[in-house]
Amino acid sequence: MPRCAMSVLALFLAAACGTGTATRESLLTMLHVNAATGSDENPGTADAPLRTISRALSRLLTEEGGTVLVAPGRYDASVGESFPLYVPNNVALLGDAATRGLGPPTTEIVGSGQIPFVPEGNNATLRLGTDVTVSGFFLSKGGARGLGVIVEADDRMSLTSCTIEGPGPDTSFGESTIGVLVTSDTGCVIRDCVVRGHRTGIQIGNASGPAHLLEHNVVRDNKHGISAWVAVAPDSLDLGGGAAGGVGVNEIAGNEIDLWVIAGTQVAARNNAWDHVPPEMFQEQFGPDAQPIPDGIDIFVSGSSEETVVDTTGATVVSP
Repeated sequence: MPRCAMSVLALFLAAACGTGTATRESLLTMLHVNAATGSDENPGTADAPLRTISRALSRLLTEEGGTVLVAPGRYDASVGESFPLYVPNNVALLGDAATRGLGPPTTEIVGSGQIPFVPEGNNATLRLGTDVTVSGFFLSKGGARGLGVIVEADDRMSLTSCTIEGPGPDTSFGESTIGVLVTSDTGCVIRDCVVRGHRTGIQIGNASGPAHLLEHNVVRDNKHGISAWVAVAPDSLDLGGGAAGGVGVNEIAGNEIDLWVIAGTQVAARNNAWDHVPPEMFQEQFGPDAQPIPDGIDIFVSGSSEETVVDTTGATVVSP
């Protein structure tokens, strides 16, 4: 087993045993995947791995949980992957965390497919269940529009050490791409990820429960870096120094708008790197004399009826 996979696995097992988010039986379910040497007729052992992540995840649908260890390689429709991949409850999907999936060789998941139970044309690469860990992948939709990773209602997850790449920020709203969409109101963790090349890098669609935590991420080269399209309640979004104990250290820069929030939002965003110090905030304007939104703004506030608080204490300028 690669050393990087072992280290992430050890952390996952320790966390699961300590928090009870996975049963002792589930920890015994470990499947290996190798696109180059595996077969989906194999048992999924280290010596006889499966070929596709899809097959491994489907095997775990009937289990209490488990771990999928993915060898470097390209996992797409050509090897039999079926998108979107659904990561079931209490499952850890682990690749090459040490390089965020970039290797060499890369550990990449490339493709997208129709999200069930929503209007046609809404595609994604990954759908995550509850108490899921995904770590160590290069994720791409292969040039398609849609979502990289979707976290749905009431799902808790940890997305760490991944590179989530889109086709570029210059897409129309109707052809928009989103790196990570969080619609869950339960605290999710996004840590040590690079999110780039999307219309929206990370979109928070619900922030009314325990705080979502974003730290040690690089979110750049998107049209909108991080977007909170709901009024964020106090202590429900932690970009640093908030209720989840976040340290910040996010690089939120090089986007047309680095952070988009709704008027009335309260966000802890301490100790992050921005395009400007102090970070420049632009309030949406209305009427015939309204000024256009300038490119390269750090924080954009949509609406104007309520007080907005974004705590950027400890801000630094991003390194060139």
